[in-house]
Amino acid sequence: MTAAAPWPVLVVDDDRSTLDVTRMALDRVVVDGKRLELVTCQSAGAARQLLAEREFALAIVDVVMETHRAGLELVREMRAEPRHQLTQIVVRTGEPGEYPEAKVIEDFRISDYWPKAELRAPRMRASVIGLVRAHATALSLDAQVREKETLLREVHHRVKNNLQILLGLLALQGEGVDPATRHKLEETAGRIRSMALVHRELYQHESLVAIDAGAYLQTLAAELARTFDDSVQLQVQAETVLVGVDIAVPMGLIVNELLTNAVKHGRSPDGAARVSLTVARSEQGLRLAVEDRGPGWVGEGPVGHLGQQLVVALARQLRARVTREHAGGHRVVLELPLRAAG
Repeated sequence: MTAAAPWPVLVVDDDRSTLDVTRMALDRVVVDGKRLELVTCQSAGAARQLLAEREFALAIVDVVMETHRAGLELVREMRAEPRHQLTQIVVRTGEPGEYPEAKVIEDFRISDYWPKAELRAPRMRASVIGLVRAHATALSLDAQVREKETLLREVHHRVKNNLQILLGLLALQGEGVDPATRHKLEETAGRIRSMALVHRELYQHESLVAIDAGAYLQTLAAELARTFDDSVQLQVQAETVLVGVDIAVPMGLIVNELLTNAVKHGRSPDGAARVSLTVARSEQGLRLAVEDRGPGWVGEGPVGHLGQQLVVALARQLRARVTREHAGGHRVVLELPLRAAG
């Protein structure tokens, strides 16, 4: 039977006697059936070389070595390196007055603080056992999170693919039908495309629960623009605003309807459609504005037009306020309170 791999522990201290005492105190420590593998060095520079080669469950670092803060600088570098985020870190110092415990723990996000004058073998062993177990728990939780992220990414990928299949079916259904029916199918395809784009963005980016609303709506507008003819001029100005999928899907559907409506009904007397989309932060959270040069929707309510009904219903779902302005064209403004949406 193969023995379980030991817990790797890095001990950094320029005092050889301190390293020897540490080794004697921890030599027989066993944590959850596995012994400790003590790796020692006498400078922050040597520790950097070791940290570049492997990861450690625990690092015990002296403060004063090559310089008065060499150990703290090493700890800061470790906390900035993703591969060492789960390493438990102990800072050890012979000058606790110069490096107060509370400040060092807060500023450097360490796991424990050992004043050398107060350190005894039983205290050292108890701390190490607890910290190694904390590292094991962190490893287990990290593995679970990564597994769930993989599953969630696969869900987004499958949803996006299924929606693409629906788009293909609608395209096939549109062959050989009358123009009015084909137009309705194309409108439905546009709505499905806006939803598929959300899942594509989530699948391709690091975050699986939030997307950049500005980048998403820019992409949505660009994909819509490819379905328009050369008479359409579409401009987009978008800020970076992160939103969850529960907001992104209805928001994308609203923008899809507003842009499609602006192209359809917002043409100027020369027949051109000059449409702009603005995405910006606001006091409430997010402000969307779609503007064109035409008369806008006929009437003030959603009666008789599915697109208008969708905008009103989805805005209500997001608890957003929709206003319409007529001044040299038609403008629809959506004020979305991100904190209240859901």
